[in-house]
Amino acid sequence: MRYHRATHRLPFLVVHGAIVAKLLVRAVAVIASGVMQVVRCAFDRRRARRELRERTRITTGLAEGSVALHGVWREDGGRC
Repeated sequence: MRYHRATHRLPFLVVHGAIVAKLLVRAVAVIASGVMQVVRCAFDRRRARRELRERTRITTGLAEGSVALHGVWREDGGRC
């Protein structure tokens, strides 16, 4: 880009303000989306903890007697 002598004396933001503004808008958008992702994950974790607390409250403790287990037996011990 070729500059004229008159633009050489102008402040930086007057000459390059459009580029700086676009970069600033993109940076703010990236930061905002990251913050929203963190907040969304925090609310999901909170909801999962609340659901788990409710489920454990409803379940009964250990009791004597016969039990039926349902599942799939894996030879590798259940590891993926």
